[in-house]
Amino acid sequence: MHNPLRRHAPDKTAQNAQVQTNPYKRGWLFGTKNMPSEKEIMEEIPGIRRREKRLDWDSWGVFTCTPLKNYTFHENQTAPAGMRFDFEKRLLGEIETAENEGRTYRVLEIGGFSFLQWVEISEKKGLELSGITLTQDKVAPEMRNVVKIITAAEISVHFQPDYFDMVVSHYGIPSQQMDAVENILYVLKPGGEAILSGQEGFYHLDKNAHAAVYEIMNYDNGDRADYGAWFAHIKKRLDAPIAEMMKMAEDASKPANGLLGWLASFKNKE
Repeated sequence: MHNPLRRHAPDKTAQNAQVQTNPYKRGWLFGTKNMPSEKEIMEEIPGIRRREKRLDWDSWGVFTCTPLKNYTFHENQTAPAGMRFDFEKRLLGEIETAENEGRTYRVLEIGGFSFLQWVEISEKKGLELSGITLTQDKVAPEMRNVVKIITAAEISVHFQPDYFDMVVSHYGIPSQQMDAVENILYVLKPGGEAILSGQEGFYHLDKNAHAAVYEIMNYDNGDRADYGAWFAHIKKRLDAPIAEMMKMAEDASKPANGLLGWLASFKNKE
């Protein structure tokens, strides 16, 4: 008899091996002095949880159960004009390619609310789906075995580096954007992609200053959109110097200056 709870769950043995020796350092990309304090973020989280609990469990909407195909649609204020593509179709193509090559395509969704939009596709043989969200009672029962109740800032604690082929978040990282991007780039495989969207603008991606770490495929910071709706599609560089930057951030005698600080220290050694 088919058990709807037995989905293609993440490899917890591989993920848990990272927890004991986690080298992650907050601020490695943006610099801690440029980021909201952890205290400020944690003060926002209870309010986000309260808003989520007021939403309908299976409602269709930007914040709840938007169909996967609409994750990158301009009409849904998710992607600017010229950046539209069918996310579900794109994802199915990636899964099929991975399966044909004898590998598993690993996806992390941040802030998927009920995760009902993933029920059908999560049964695909070549997909390993993981999710995180803030509100446990809003997660559909059939998806709870693949979803962790954590913040975006805790991703590096629960998942190993260079693990995911794709990370996606559809309006799922309010008040956590900078921490989310740093954590996402840490857990993405070299060459992996992140597709992110939200409200109230996000102005911190920089194709020049961050060129050593990721490539910007498409980006609209929300400056001209209603409610500051923003969209970002980035790709992690194959040779992103994240490990070296982590070492830079470990020096407690200096403020963490992120990528620019690492580049300056690297040039000084030449």
